[in-house]
Order: sequence, then C-alpha cells, then structure tokens
Amino acid sequence: MLNRKTAVNSLNVMHFLKLLVIILAVFFVGFLFEEPLGELPAPISSLGISAEILSDLFPIFVSFSIFATAWFAYSRSRDNHALFMGTTLLVIGLIELFHTLSYPFMPDFITPNSFQKAGVLHTEARLISGILFLASAYVYKDTLSGLINKTNLSVLAVILFLISLVPALLYPDYLPVLYRNSGLSITLISLQLVTTLFVLYASYLYAKRLKRTGQKHLLYLIDGFIVIIFSDLTYFEYDLSGHLLKLTAFLFIYLALYKSSVELPYEKLAEAEEKLLHAAEEKYRSLAQAANDAIISEDSNGNIISWNRGAQIIFGYTEEEAMGGQVTILMPERYREAHIKGLKRLRLTGESKYIGKTLEFYGLRKDGTEFPLELSVTMWKTDKGTFYTGIIHDITERKRAEEELHRAYNELEKRVKERTAELAKVNESLQAEIAERKRAEEELIRRTEDLARSNAELEQFAYIASHDLQEPLRMVSSFARLLEKRYRGRLDKSADEFIAYIVDGAARMQRMINDLLEYSRVGTRGKPFEPTDCEAVLDQAVNNLKLAVEQSGAAVTHDPLPIVMADASQMVQLFQNLISNAIKFRKREEPPRIHVSARRKGDEWFFSVKDNGIGIATEFMSHLFQLFQRGHTESEYPGTGIGLAICKKIVERHGGRIWAESEPGKGSIFYFTIPEKAQALRREAPG
Repeated sequence: MLNRKTAVNSLNVMHFLKLLVIILAVFFVGFLFEEPLGELPAPISSLGISAEILSDLFPIFVSFSIFATAWFAYSRSRDNHALFMGTTLLVIGLIELFHTLSYPFMPDFITPNSFQKAGVLHTEARLISGILFLASAYVYKDTLSGLINKTNLSVLAVILFLISLVPALLYPDYLPVLYRNSGLSITLISLQLVTTLFVLYASYLYAKRLKRTGQKHLLYLIDGFIVIIFSDLTYFEYDLSGHLLKLTAFLFIYLALYKSSVELPYEKLAEAEEKLLHAAEEKYRSLAQAANDAIISEDSNGNIISWNRGAQIIFGYTEEEAMGGQVTILMPERYREAHIKGLKRLRLTGESKYIGKTLEFYGLRKDGTEFPLELSVTMWKTDKGTFYTGIIHDITERKRAEEELHRAYNELEKRVKERTAELAKVNESLQAEIAERKRAEEELIRRTEDLARSNAELEQFAYIASHDLQEPLRMVSSFARLLEKRYRGRLDKSADEFIAYIVDGAARMQRMINDLLEYSRVGTRGKPFEPTDCEAVLDQAVNNLKLAVEQSGAAVTHDPLPIVMADASQMVQLFQNLISNAIKFRKREEPPRIHVSARRKGDEWFFSVKDNGIGIATEFMSHLFQLFQRGHTESEYPGTGIGLAICKKIVERHGGRIWAESEPGKGSIFYFTIPEKAQALRREAPG
C-alpha cells in the first residue's frame, strides 16, 4: 500500500507522459502494419483478414483471462470490486466475440453477417463497458456483500449479454444505421461520445479514490480507462491501432485486478504468516530465556545455535561466548568422542538411543568443574536442516540430597535399635502429654465459646445502648434547636455561644450514635454472602455520594472489577466509606481524583482505593482503624472516627484484611482483600 503522499505523487505529469509514450508507440505499431497488411496480393490477402481477426481476438482473450482471474481469486480475496470488474470484462468479451463473428467476411452467424450487425455489437460493447466501468467506481471491496456474489453477477452477465445479443443478431436492420458511405453516422458519434464521457468520469472517480486510499492498483485501472478512450477514438480510422490499444488497455486492467485480488491477498497472507512465525519465535525465545533450566540447540554438526539465560547460569558461558561454538565444550572429556560418533550415526541412519529420553550425565562448567545433570533431547527439522534441542536441569542439589538421605538412612538404621529401648519411656511420656493437650484443647474451646458469647453480648449491648440513646438525644437536640431559635440574640453573646455548643454537640453525638449502630450491625445484621458484582456495588456507592462528588468536583474511576461472594449492602458501605474519606480529606488546591482497582493473587482478590488527598500522618497509621480515632480536629474535618473501624469490621467479616499506605501531602492508598470462594463468580480483571 502507498501512503497518501506517494499516491498523489503517482498522479504527476511524468507518469502520464510515460502513458502517452506507450499509447503513441502502440498506435504507430498498428499504423505501420495496417496499410501493408491491407495491400497484400490476392493469394495472401487473407493474411490481412487473419491479422484483423487476431487483433480482435487478443483483447477478447485477455478479457476472459481477467474474468477467470477475478472469479477464481474471489474465494481468497473476497474482493467484490475485482469480481464486478471481472464480470464486466466477461460481458464485454462475449459481445466483442460475437462482433468479430459478425464481420461480412466471416461465415454467417445465426443471421446474415453485415457491417451493420458487427457495428451494432461493437457499439453495444462500448456503451455497456462505459456504463459498467462507471458503476464499478462505486463498488468497493466489501460493497453490498450480501448482493454482490458469483451467482448474482453471473445472472447479471447473462441478462446483459442477451439484451445486447438479441436485437443485434435478429433485428440489426431495424436499428439506426451506424455506418454510411460518407463516414460515421450521427447516432454512432453520439453513442461514442456518451461512452467516452462515462469512462472519463469513471477515471475521475478512481483518481479520487486513489488519492484518498493510496491503493496502487487503481493507478493501473485509470491507465487502462485512458487507453480505452484512445482506442475508441482511433478505432474507426485505424482499425489495427484501435485493437492494439484496446489490448493494451485490457492488459492494464488485468494488471490492476491481478494485484488487488491475487497479489495483494498473498502478500497479506505472507505478511500474516511471517508475523505469526515471528510471534512464535519471540514466544519461544521469551519462554526459553525465562526458564531456569538450560535450553540449548545445536545443528547437525554440533554447533550451538541457541543459548538461553539458564544455560549461562548453569555453565558460566555468556551467549556471545557460546554461540557458534561446539557443544562438546559443555561435556567432560570422556563423553566427547561418543557424542561426535552419535551425531555422525544420527546423520547417516536417523537413529539415536538418546532422542526423546531423559538421561543423567555430567556437565562441564566454564571454570572446569563437573556437575551432575538431567538431559532431555528432541530433534526437529526445517528446510535448513536437522537440529537438536536439549533441556538440561542441574541436579547437583538433588544428588546431594540423595547422598544425605542415604547417609541419614544408614544413621537411622544404626540408631533404630538404640531408640527402640527408649520408645517405651517416650511412649509413657507421650501419653501423659496427649492427656494434657486434650485438657488444653478443651479449655481453649471453652474460652473460644466464652469469647464468642462475650462478643455477641458486647455487640448487642452496643446496639441496644446506641438505640436506647436515640430518643433522649433526639429530645435534647430538638429542645436545644428550639432554644437556639427562640432566644438567639435575646440573651447575651455568651449564651448564644453556649446554645450553639449544645446544638453542635447533640448533632455530633447523634452522628456518633448512628455510626456506632452501623458498627454494631456489621456482625449482627449482615446478609448471607452471594455473587456480588463489584462494579455495580461501586456505582451504587458513588451514586449515594452524588452530592459530595458534585460539590467537590471529584472524579471516581475504576479498572474492571470482579464478581465475588459477599454481602452486597456491606460492600456498598465499604466503598462508600473509603470514597467519602477520600473526598473529605482532599487538598484545597485541586479536586479529588479517586481510582479503584482489583487484581487476583492466589485465592484472594486485592482491592485498592487510591486518592490524591492530603495523606495520613505516620504516627496515626498504627491506630487508623480503631474506634473514635481521628487525626484532625472536628473544625478541620468533621466526623466521628468510626467509618474506618466499620470498614475493618466489614472486611474481617468477609475473611479479609485491610490496611493503608500513605505519604503526607501525596495521597493515600487503602487496600483490602476478599477471599475468592470456590463457588464465587468472577469477571476478567488485571492480576
């Protein structure tokens, strides 16, 4: 494909000067041979007729070739434009063939031959070609995919052919006279002018498409149309030159369709295959380089052609040192001769006792030390020859462990007899220890039950206490507000200030009790876990905070989030508390930016809520999630100090953990985990 600049440059004056040279050359060849062929002596005058027939048949043959190329390439290229052009050339070729068969010097074909009959067919071919060429300019590769296909275009070709054939063969004398003794008729000249305008406009449309898309083959198509116009203009005065120009035009069109429907798909296929091969090689290279084992390839002559990082670690040679060298440098001297003979035998017979098996040998490091290894060898072939790849695992540690195991076994066998005598005493001691452990386990179970009961009672107490405080606190708050409303300004300034303290304190106490109720309900009012879409949960939390988000100008974004087994309402509260904190503790000079993400690690989902706020002081991090803990005064940042404690309790109820990382002035990141249950659903997410 050409880029747009190259395509535009292709339409320069020099190109059309070259095309004009081709047109003039073809014209003068026809001009030089036409008169000599027409003046041949009578015995060989038929040669002139034969030359004229051949000049007619060559373009017809090329038009059929264009159709065949587009037709058979369609299954691979799926190029509707090429198929349409091929069908167009089929129709033109068939009509031109019948035109040639209708010359007076040819045997009568269906009806008596005449110049009128031949002229009608020729004119029809020109007119239909102009119409179809213009129509083709509106057809692209994927235009009307459901309509343009082989079947429909075959039907169209037959219909157009019959429409042209019937009047020309059966009723030529009823049609307007095209040739007169004085020259061409007005009808023929008018039709020829219309056809030329069609082809010129089609060339203009293709030139616009070329500039827009940069498709190089369109340039050849435009050249073909221009040559067709010159062919039509010269045909009536210089018959042979006209036919040769038409042949040249069809060759240009053939070249255009060949490049678009045959050459271009194969280039794309080759490019795709090359990309796949390159990707496979890169994947293999990446896997090989990431492997801890040595992966080494050699050719049939024993030269190293591939060397990975694991090989460098195991043997000590860098890739530059090893590549191209003999693989025998990695073997102790005692193995080398056998390896060379084995390669020779493998080249001659194709047989080897090592291929496809896992064997143990000794390797030789760069520093001259030997070490035990495990070797697996495979053989592969390409058009460049036969190659071998070995995977080498250093089993030094395994051998050392085996030796230690053997020594331990011997030592154990020696001490079995000594230990047998002691077992009776040990057994008695063990029985006593088991009994003591059972008592300890029973005590632990009892204390665990007491602790669970105590926690439940404590939560119930907190709920009841906070619930029972609601009504008296509501009365205090109501009367304080009434007092403030009625007596503000009627008492002294200190009284107004004291009343404001009472109202503010009652409001803060109300918020604290509400938060304490929420805290107590986490464990007592929780719902059963069910598949929960964290994206939907986050959307609901953000919607609950809509007013705070809009007032602060906050932007809340997120990566794809999973579906987990959880209490959906508590997950909403968890996200809402974390995002609300991020909005509350924002910088004054810039709006909050909050991003939520999740990744899976092992059997847990790791969630993070990152903000660009004021951060958290280091000395406050240790008691960040405790009840009633605040790092700022009520006047600076209002709140009860319970929100993060609720978050911790929700996460722990789900079996997870919560923590935070922060740097003052640079924002904070809150992390929490949700275990991935066996029955949990999940959506694709990073991790």
